[in-house]
Amino acid sequence: MGNPFISQALVKERSRTLTAQAKKRRSSHETVSNFLAEVRIFATCGKKELRAIAKAAKIATVSKGTQIITEGDDGDTMYVILDGTARVSRGGRRLATASAGDAFGELAILSRG
Repeated sequence: MGNPFISQALVKERSRTLTAQAKKRRSSHETVSNFLAEVRIFATCGKKELRAIAKAAKIATVSKGTQIITEGDDGDTMYVILDGTARVSRGGRRLATASAGDAFGELAILSRG
C-alpha cells in the first residue's frame, strides 16, 4: 500500500497543474479573441462571438519554409497570422508578404473550396 501523504501530494500537484493549464487556456483564448477583434473579417463581431471563435481555433507554430496551403487545393480552413510573416506566391513567383493580423483562406470556410 502506498504512502497516503505522497498520494495526497500527487493529487494536489496534479490539481494545481490542471488549474494552471485551464488558466493558461483561458488567457490564450482571451489573447486570441483580442487579436481577432483587429482582423478585418471579424471587425463587426462582438466579444462573445470572438471568444467562441477563439475557443474553436487551433494555434500552431509553423517552421520557416513550411508550405501552409497550395494554390488550387480544396480548403476548409482559414488562417490568421498571430506573429511572424508568410510569403504569398503563385506559380513560384512572390506576390506579397503577409504578417501579423493578416488572414487567408477565408473564402474556403465560406465556400468549402
